[in-house]
Amino acid sequence: MSDNIDPVESAQALRKDRRTFLAGAAGAAAVAATGGLISVPPAAAATWKYSFNPGAPLHPAHGVGLGQDFASDQQWLPGYGYSSLPFPTDPGSFLSWALKTAFGAFQRCLCVTPAGIFKLVGIDGSTQTCSMSGGVGVGVGGGQSNAIQQILSVALNPTEHISQGVNGLLGDLMITHDGGRQAPLSGLLPLDPEVVFHQFLRLANPFNWPGLAIKFVSNPMSIIEEFLKFFFPARQNMNFNINVTASRFSGVTLVNRKTIEMQNGSLSTFPPVGAPYQPPGPVELVDIKNPSGPVIVVINNFNATVSHRKGLPPQVIGIPTTPTAPTEFPQCSRP
Repeated sequence: MSDNIDPVESAQALRKDRRTFLAGAAGAAAVAATGGLISVPPAAAATWKYSFNPGAPLHPAHGVGLGQDFASDQQWLPGYGYSSLPFPTDPGSFLSWALKTAFGAFQRCLCVTPAGIFKLVGIDGSTQTCSMSGGVGVGVGGGQSNAIQQILSVALNPTEHISQGVNGLLGDLMITHDGGRQAPLSGLLPLDPEVVFHQFLRLANPFNWPGLAIKFVSNPMSIIEEFLKFFFPARQNMNFNINVTASRFSGVTLVNRKTIEMQNGSLSTFPPVGAPYQPPGPVELVDIKNPSGPVIVVINNFNATVSHRKGLPPQVIGIPTTPTAPTEFPQCSRP
């Protein structure tokens, strides 16, 4: 063994070993700290360590050079981000992961339509105003992002919906989700993706990784709280189809002629809390047996307020625990 030891190389090797140990320990502890709640790709779980090569460029998706060496254990995982961190660093994937981790992959919300306005064009031509209440259920899908094209979104999938009311002419009025017809993809889109991409550049710098990994191990939710706020305000749209029935017209089911797109153009948080949603225009209803036939009813006001409720039971939004239907509804009247 040579006695000529370069003190600079020795110090660099020591720092590298310490970095590898810290990241490895963070990766091992992260799974235990979250109790398996947070899903991490196997490749990432096996590579929570990092090395440096000043001559290597950063992953080209970010368009800057910080000198990281993405070797086999330093790869950028599509749909995840840097494998050296125990949480997604791709902005779209981070948003999807953060929402699922903090609130669950499926979220139920109360939904109130205080003044639904129904024009009975195919019945007697009258206009009925009805207060309706119920709920919606939305699944959170995957996220996508592209810094160059400034694309950033998370897919949403509305699968449950019910609104109920009572009307003197129509009787018990019920609107339910129609999952049998295809609807365009729904989504959550930050209004200023440039801000998000700018903030996530911090995650591209490996000098920040030890602190982020340790912070994640000590309190995983702190990472979510730190970065989730940058995704808002955001635009949300929920595309779905409905069935409409009224007890005074037994055996008749109406359906929307075109897919309904409920919109909120500036959502401050998701899941929503007291957030208003509305379609871009009137909703035309036709007979389910004659979908290309004449319009029977036009919903001229379908504005709703939606509020997330953790642990909301499924029967609130149309999945009853017993076959009996509710017997009390908000009273409605003709204006």
